[in-house]
Amino acid sequence: NVLCEAWACGRPVLVAEGCGIADLVREQALGMVARFDEADLAAKLLAAANDPAWRAATGKHAQQYVFAELDSWQIAERHEKLYASILASRRSAVPIVPRLQ
Repeated sequence: NVLCEAWACGRPVLVAEGCGIADLVREQALGMVARFDEADLAAKLLAAANDPAWRAATGKHAQQYVFAELDSWQIAERHEKLYASILASRRSAVPIVPRLQ
Protein backbone atom coordinates (compact mmCIF):
# COMPACT_ATOMS: atom_id res chain seq x y z
CA ASN A 1 0.00 0.00 0.00
CA VAL A 2 2.81 2.44 0.75
CA LEU A 3 4.14 2.12 -2.79
CA CYS A 4 0.70 2.68 -4.30
CA GLU A 5 0.27 5.75 -2.10
CA ALA A 6 3.64 7.10 -3.22
CA TRP A 7 2.74 6.53 -6.87
CA ALA A 8 -0.69 8.12 -6.37
CA CYS A 9 1.15 11.19 -5.03
CA GLY A 10 3.36 11.24 -8.13
CA ARG A 11 6.48 9.92 -6.46
CA PRO A 12 8.83 7.28 -7.90
CA VAL A 13 9.99 4.57 -5.50
CA LEU A 14 13.24 2.81 -4.68
CA VAL A 15 12.82 -0.88 -3.86
CA ALA A 16 15.25 -3.70 -3.13
CA GLU A 17 16.02 -6.40 -5.67
CA GLY A 18 14.26 -9.61 -4.80
CA CYS A 19 11.20 -8.08 -3.18
CA GLY A 20 7.89 -9.02 -4.73
CA ILE A 21 7.28 -5.66 -6.36
CA ALA A 22 10.74 -5.19 -7.91
CA ASP A 23 9.71 -6.72 -11.24
CA LEU A 24 6.71 -4.41 -11.54
CA VAL A 25 8.80 -1.35 -10.67
CA ARG A 26 11.38 -2.32 -13.28
CA GLU A 27 8.98 -3.43 -16.04
CA GLN A 28 6.64 -0.46 -15.69
CA ALA A 29 9.41 2.11 -15.00
CA LEU A 30 7.83 3.19 -11.69
CA GLY A 31 11.10 3.92 -9.91
CA MET A 32 14.45 2.25 -9.26
CA VAL A 33 15.48 -1.20 -8.08
CA ALA A 34 18.63 -1.45 -5.94
CA ARG A 35 20.74 -4.47 -5.16
CA PHE A 36 21.16 -5.50 -1.52
CA ASP A 37 24.35 -3.55 -0.98
CA GLU A 38 25.08 -0.13 0.44
CA ALA A 39 27.01 1.12 -2.59
CA ASP A 40 24.18 0.43 -5.04
CA LEU A 41 21.56 1.86 -2.70
CA ALA A 42 23.64 5.02 -2.20
CA ALA A 43 24.22 5.34 -5.96
CA LYS A 44 20.50 5.02 -6.71
CA LEU A 45 19.57 7.53 -4.01
CA LEU A 46 22.13 10.03 -5.31
CA ALA A 47 21.03 9.50 -8.89
CA ALA A 48 17.41 10.20 -7.95
CA ALA A 49 18.33 13.18 -5.77
CA ASN A 50 20.42 14.74 -8.52
CA ASP A 51 17.87 14.27 -11.31
CA PRO A 52 14.70 16.28 -10.68
CA ALA A 53 13.58 15.78 -14.28
CA TRP A 54 13.71 11.99 -13.83
CA ARG A 55 11.82 12.25 -10.53
CA ALA A 56 9.12 14.40 -12.09
CA ALA A 57 8.71 12.28 -15.23
CA THR A 58 8.83 8.94 -13.43
CA GLY A 59 6.51 10.22 -10.71
CA LYS A 60 3.99 11.43 -13.26
CA HIS A 61 4.16 8.11 -15.11
CA ALA A 62 3.76 6.19 -11.84
CA GLN A 63 0.74 8.30 -10.90
CA GLN A 64 -0.90 7.62 -14.27
CA TYR A 65 -0.10 3.92 -13.93
CA VAL A 66 -1.54 3.54 -10.44
CA PHE A 67 -4.81 5.26 -11.35
CA ALA A 68 -5.15 3.33 -14.61
CA GLU A 69 -4.05 -0.12 -13.45
CA LEU A 70 -4.32 -0.37 -9.68
CA ASP A 71 -7.71 1.18 -9.05
CA SER A 72 -9.58 -0.98 -6.51
CA TRP A 73 -12.65 -1.24 -8.73
CA GLN A 74 -10.56 -2.46 -11.66
CA ILE A 75 -8.77 -4.97 -9.46
CA ALA A 76 -12.10 -6.25 -8.15
CA GLU A 77 -13.41 -6.56 -11.71
CA ARG A 78 -10.32 -8.54 -12.77
CA HIS A 79 -10.75 -10.87 -9.78
CA GLU A 80 -14.42 -11.35 -10.61
CA LYS A 81 -13.55 -12.31 -14.20
CA LEU A 82 -10.83 -14.67 -12.97
CA TYR A 83 -13.21 -16.38 -10.52
CA ALA A 84 -15.89 -16.67 -13.22
CA SER A 85 -13.44 -18.31 -15.62
CA ILE A 86 -12.28 -20.75 -12.92
CA LEU A 87 -15.87 -21.67 -12.11
CA ALA A 88 -16.71 -22.07 -15.79
CA SER A 89 -13.74 -24.37 -16.35
CA ARG A 90 -14.64 -26.44 -13.28
CA ARG A 91 -18.23 -26.89 -14.46
CA SER A 92 -17.03 -28.36 -17.72
CA ALA A 93 -14.49 -30.66 -16.03
CA VAL A 94 -15.29 -34.16 -14.90
CA PRO A 95 -15.72 -34.13 -11.12
CA ILE A 96 -12.99 -35.92 -9.18
CA VAL A 97 -15.43 -37.27 -6.60
CA PRO A 98 -18.79 -38.47 -7.91
CA ARG A 99 -21.77 -36.63 -6.51
CA LEU A 100 -23.86 -38.55 -4.01
CA GLN A 101 -27.52 -38.84 -4.86
